[in-house]
Amino acid sequence: MDNSTPYQTSPLTIVYKILAGFLGGTIGSGALLLVFSGASSLLQPVLNQESDTVAPIILMVFMVMVFAASISANIVSNVLMGLSEREKYSRLATTIFQTFLLNLVIFIFTAPIYLLITNIDLQMIAVIAGLQVILSVIASSIILELISNSKYGLIGLYAAVLGTIVALVINILVYRITGSEFVTMFTALPILWAAIGLFNAVLNILYFQLYKFYGVDFLSSKESFGGDSSQGGEDDEETEGQEESSETGGGNKGEDEPISEQEIYEATTKDEKGGEFLRK
Repeated sequence: MDNSTPYQTSPLTIVYKILAGFLGGTIGSGALLLVFSGASSLLQPVLNQESDTVAPIILMVFMVMVFAASISANIVSNVLMGLSEREKYSRLATTIFQTFLLNLVIFIFTAPIYLLITNIDLQMIAVIAGLQVILSVIASSIILELISNSKYGLIGLYAAVLGTIVALVINILVYRITGSEFVTMFTALPILWAAIGLFNAVLNILYFQLYKFYGVDFLSSKESFGGDSSQGGEDDEETEGQEESSETGGGNKGEDEPISEQEIYEATTKDEKGGEFLRK
């Protein structure tokens, strides 16, 4: 695949990525339901209690439930979206590893926050869980784009942000219609990943057409605007050129470098000495 220009996405990919995101999010919701069902005896008091505080053991189950849902949804969604454009997303194994690692890091850093607000407010715990899920989904979708082609990672960033905004609006509407936090909790991940998949495909199609029509690669990370110096890009190109030269046998140093006067003099002296020896 040519990474020097925007990737040409087919219109059918819109459908593939929506389905991939929705299916991945559904699997994440399935993991959420699995943990919820397995720990229902512990979580039932939380659903019925009038107090806003949460017991530590119940909080731990809730943290595991959120982590299991987010990491399974993020990994499966990235894999399915990668399979929708196999030529573009050729490094799926690396993507899976980095997605897992980042979700684990997010979980480790959010765990102390849960512990700090245990005795504060039950609704605050739900807010932290929502932020954890949203952050992990956005970061995972950006990882998919950066590993495939870091030059156009900004397209993935725009897709993640716009998809998240639209998904929040849809989930709010779902909550207003159903009036159930329980239903919204299980529909959040499928809607969020489907929206990101939609915007990812649409933005790639639109950007390719803009680039084709105007010839301006304004979402490329190599593009400089305003007073930015392009020295870094020139250095990168020079380094790439040197690497290509070394790979193609650029060890013939004397072919490209100019010959100094000292070298010419030494060569002439050697020729004269050789001629004198032959005459003798």
